[in-house]
Amino acid sequence: MLHAVTLGLAQAADAELLGAILAADPGAFSLGAAAAKGVRFRELRAIVGTDDLVSGSDFGPGYGDQAGQLFVHSIPAELCAAADRTVIGAFDRFGLAIGGEIRLLIDRTAGDGSLTATCWCGMKAVLPDPGFAWRFTPAAP
Repeated sequence: MLHAVTLGLAQAADAELLGAILAADPGAFSLGAAAAKGVRFRELRAIVGTDDLVSGSDFGPGYGDQAGQLFVHSIPAELCAAADRTVIGAFDRFGLAIGGEIRLLIDRTAGDGSLTATCWCGMKAVLPDPGFAWRFTPAAP
């Protein structure tokens, strides 16, 4: 049960932060836009969402690409089901405030011991400057 709650809270945290970033309507990513914000290349990370816009040609090859690791235009990336868009950003510039209390409701759903667990927790994304994130736009063919 603890494992399920932990994974659920992690997914909720991803959804809260990425939802706030996408709600701020980030501009299209370019290295020039990142340079204009004073971001160092090593700060950039990509979160590949469910939008399916990233094609095989967007994964490299490029500087620093290594077999078995995901990169989007040579930027280290991870997959995430919590966002419907692919986002590139300096995620160390953002935060997530999580309440100090987690509420857990457990209901027995059948006589065989089956349970349904529902968890509540207060979360709020902290985006001092949402301009440190951009949406990924694939290159024109």
